[in-house]
Amino acid sequence: MESPVSARTLRCFEHFEDLHSAILAGNQDDAEAAVKVVDALARFRIWATNLGAHHPVSDLKSADHRLRSAPAVLKHLTDVLDDLCDTLQDAVDIANGSRPDQSTIDEAASDDCMWTTR
Repeated sequence: MESPVSARTLRCFEHFEDLHSAILAGNQDDAEAAVKVVDALARFRIWATNLGAHHPVSDLKSADHRLRSAPAVLKHLTDVLDDLCDTLQDAVDIANGSRPDQSTIDEAASDDCMWTTR
């Protein structure tokens, strides 16, 4: 049986790798963004290791086993991992150019706004 936590954790690892690859393959030379992704991945890896988030359900070190008597906490953890996966996938789509970067659209819209005082 695959752990809800371990499956989500592994999916997050994959999305981090995809994001790093997308940034490196992009037209822009964005070394700073690539370094930030590698740093975030390293931090996530440390967190996952400390929590046992990548261990299968049958492992006594797994987050699922440790949280077996706290279903609300386990649910919150899986929700947070789902949110992280969704956010990473959005970032991959932006880096690949298949989705517009809303932050640059919002900045451009505020620059054009007639209500802006200067």
